[in-house]
Amino acid sequence: MEKAWHPSILIDIRNNLSIQSLTNSTMMEKENIEEKQSPVPDNLEVFHVEEGYYKTIIPDRFKNRKTKVPPQSNIVAQIPGKIGEIFVKENQKIKAGERLMMLEAMKMNNILTCPFSGTIRNILIETGAVVPKGELLMIIDPA
Repeated sequence: MEKAWHPSILIDIRNNLSIQSLTNSTMMEKENIEEKQSPVPDNLEVFHVEEGYYKTIIPDRFKNRKTKVPPQSNIVAQIPGKIGEIFVKENQKIKAGERLMMLEAMKMNNILTCPFSGTIRNILIETGAVVPKGELLMIIDPA
């Protein structure tokens, strides 16, 4: 029998007949009201993402890791790709939402836009450059 796990219920995918609820690592079948040991461990962390709640085990090495937040003025490549076209020049004043450059990645042209108004301080790449994820592309001084 194929089953799909959800944070709070177990559903039989093939015939959608057996709906079971999970409570404290115990699974109860509604039809038979018989208790079964669930394979779900007790040390799960619960996360809310958009419309659902998800349970996962977080390895110790990730629990105390600090988040790296680049300075707001740094524009970095969110995915690896090739710089297709640069729409701005150094020392140019720009507004929030204005196009900065095109990044060709995964057979798509992705337009990077400015998240705030400011002035282009440095453009650190050239058209045609291949950049990895996280590469610093340009620095913008906020207005």
